[in-house]
Amino acid sequence: MIRKVLSFITCSALAFSTLTVFEAVSGTDKDISAKTISEIQEQRKLNQIEIERIESQLTTLEGNKTEEKEYQETLMNQIGLIQENITLLNAELDKLGSDIGTAEVNIQKLDKDIILQQAAIDDNIELFKQRLCAMYMTGNENLASVVLGSASFYDMMSRVQMVNRIAEYDSELIENILSEIDELEKTKKDIETERLTLQMKQEEQQKKWDEKQADIDLLNDKMKDTQDTINRLQMEQDNLSRSKEQVEKEQQELDAEEAEIQRLIAEAQARYEREQEIAREAARKAAEEAALREAEEAARKAAEEAARKKAEEAARKAAEEEARLAAAEAAQKAAEEAARAAAEAAAKDAIEEANRKAADEAAVKAAAEAAAAEAAAEAAREAAEEAARLAAQASVNNQPEPVIPSYTEPKVSSSGFAWPAPGFCYISSYFGARWGTTHKGIDIGDAGIGGGAAVASRSGTVIQVCNTCTHNYAKNYSCGCGGGYGNYVVISHDGTYSTLYGHLAYATVSVGDYVEQGQTIGIIGSTGHSTGDHLHFEVRVNGSQVDPTGYVSP
Repeated sequence: MIRKVLSFITCSALAFSTLTVFEAVSGTDKDISAKTISEIQEQRKLNQIEIERIESQLTTLEGNKTEEKEYQETLMNQIGLIQENITLLNAELDKLGSDIGTAEVNIQKLDKDIILQQAAIDDNIELFKQRLCAMYMTGNENLASVVLGSASFYDMMSRVQMVNRIAEYDSELIENILSEIDELEKTKKDIETERLTLQMKQEEQQKKWDEKQADIDLLNDKMKDTQDTINRLQMEQDNLSRSKEQVEKEQQELDAEEAEIQRLIAEAQARYEREQEIAREAARKAAEEAALREAEEAARKAAEEAARKKAEEAARKAAEEEARLAAAEAAQKAAEEAARAAAEAAAKDAIEEANRKAADEAAVKAAAEAAAAEAAAEAAREAAEEAARLAAQASVNNQPEPVIPSYTEPKVSSSGFAWPAPGFCYISSYFGARWGTTHKGIDIGDAGIGGGAAVASRSGTVIQVCNTCTHNYAKNYSCGCGGGYGNYVVISHDGTYSTLYGHLAYATVSVGDYVEQGQTIGIIGSTGHSTGDHLHFEVRVNGSQVDPTGYVSP
């Protein structure tokens, strides 16, 4: 019993020391592994803190759309951190997988050791069985029978030594069997411990896998949200860029058309001033010619009166001094001489007058020829514009001819301007700020206005006509025709005022036409940048747009 207790204590001590060594080595690996995983988890925590900080920034940036670029950069940083966290999770799982692989290798080694130990035990037990069989077959001889049965002392000593050796062998065999059994039990305990460790690591790995899957799902959701936000912001930026480009393009077209209109208004003003100057010059020349004719007539009458008086005086003197023939003859000669001198003077004056009239007639003729040349050039330009207008008109002839509504004489305001759309009074958009720009006129847009007549607000000369736009339908963009006005007409009034009529279906007048107040100049439509049928009406003073409501009222 004491032997068994000592054997158990010895085996337990050996098993404990072996287990201690194994646990010490295994514990070292665990410390290294735990330290690496701890660092990974710490990095994940730091990344999570950074992600939460970024989310806070995103919340702040979301309320301030002027920081879109910073918002996008912050989102990209968040995506980078999310991807880094996924990489760290993969590294952590790889480390756990490596630890599990090491544990499985240890278990396999212990399984092999158990097999070897079990084989050794089986061999020793087999030997012990054979020994027991031999002892049973020979009987249990004691030391006395060995001594008494010896032939000599040497034989006795040999037999005693052999018995001792057999006893020692039996004892050693039993000790080996017990030791191997104890070692086997220890190995089984070790493998059970290793299996428990492996099971714990596998459970930990499964837990990590579950955590990783949850984290990946969360991070994927965050990545999707951030990517959706980036896509939305990019779409908004693209839309803003396209809108900006479209607005800039439309503004350039409008500026070009506006510059052309301003040029034509300036030309009309200059032409009006030239015409006024020509009229003033013609009046001045007419006055000068009238004064000259009056002076010539007065000089002629004065010369005739002087000649008549001289002749009468000579006759009177001749009659009075009849007796004095010589004196009378001298007087007669003097009268004749005076008459001759007067006639010569009158003839000289008549020649000078004829020369002056010839020069004036030549100047008048040259001016008339210049005016005729200018009129011919103007007629040629008007013919070309009329041809362009007719060509544009032909492109819309396939549309049904609108019915021009009847209306009463337009109401003329105190400014001298009349309402340009008789029968339609609703102003859909006023002069001033609109959509981030300046609306430079008013829009008249009653229901049913399409096909109605646009009339001249005041008498004047047509200086610009655009009649080439065929896009007569509602649209929320510019078709590019007429700088956004579509088909339009500009009328110059007395060189100071001018009016513009935009978005016409087509114009009914040509450049150079003189139109009366209230005369139809076009049909109201929706050409150019127009969201529906309406008349865009502008009043300009010396080329600058002013509020039309200060000049017209329904």
